[in-house]
Amino acid sequence: MLAKLKALLKSDTTADITAAMATIDLTALRAALEAANAERTKLLLAGSDAEIRRAEAEIEACRLALDRGEAIRAELETRLAQAKEREAEAGIRAEHAEITAKRDAIVARIKTEYPKAAATIISIIEDDRGLAAALSKINDRAYAGDLSKYGLGLIKTPSDFVWGDQYLPNVFFDGHTSLLPTDSTPAVGIAARMPRNY
Repeated sequence: MLAKLKALLKSDTTADITAAMATIDLTALRAALEAANAERTKLLLAGSDAEIRRAEAEIEACRLALDRGEAIRAELETRLAQAKEREAEAGIRAEHAEITAKRDAIVARIKTEYPKAAATIISIIEDDRGLAAALSKINDRAYAGDLSKYGLGLIKTPSDFVWGDQYLPNVFFDGHTSLLPTDSTPAVGIAARMPRNY
């Protein structure tokens, strides 16, 4: 049987095992055994001893072929279940490895790119804060009407100038920005108020 299995199987993959199983036609093997038995029955009535012995030899050959076919199919079914489990595990491991690799790539970018980006944004926030007092002072004069004689009006905040048409009420770059900390930059906004695990 092992030699027969080896001949049928190209590999232990589900595809090759399934293909091997498809070559075993148990229905045809059972039909051949039934036909051989029917032939023996017919010869018992009108056949010679030699013909009957040949028929019985044919029955035995058909029975052996059926038994072997059933045994091989059972073995293939066991191997198919094992192959499916192996391939499922391999698929999960490959997916896990792929996602882990993508995660590691993002971690590398966070470690190398994010500190620079955070520093740039913090620099903008600091400039925005530095402008706030002067901007408030000049706008107070605009509200009082002191600038109208010069044809001047309110000066929009940087945030209002950039995003004022998109959001109501006004947004504030300083107040609406949140940055997680890095080794070289502090946390900003909501991230600065989050509890730390250290």
